[in-house]
Amino acid sequence: MPDSAITKTLNIRHIADSIGPATGLKMCFAVTTKGFNALAIESFTTAYRLGVMDELQHYLAEYNPPTLQLAEKGITAMPPKAYRWVGEMMEIAKTMNEDGGFERTL
Repeated sequence: MPDSAITKTLNIRHIADSIGPATGLKMCFAVTTKGFNALAIESFTTAYRLGVMDELQHYLAEYNPPTLQLAEKGITAMPPKAYRWVGEMMEIAKTMNEDGGFERTL
């Protein structure tokens, strides 16, 4: 499907002629974004409870600044919209299990 005015207006991209690949792509993308935010929340919460939050932020700033920036942005932007993620996170778990071979409990 070539680019057309409607595909540009709707910001869509044709990736396959069959049903399924677009949903799979959406799930894989979501696990890297929403999943990262979930891991960042767990990491920062645990660091705070262990009393090493400042050290974690310093370490990330020194060795991986983009990760610190993504984590801080994701953690602060997530709360107002987190309620919408529940269904998608369940769908991500299902996709990772059925199509990726990972246990749903991971």
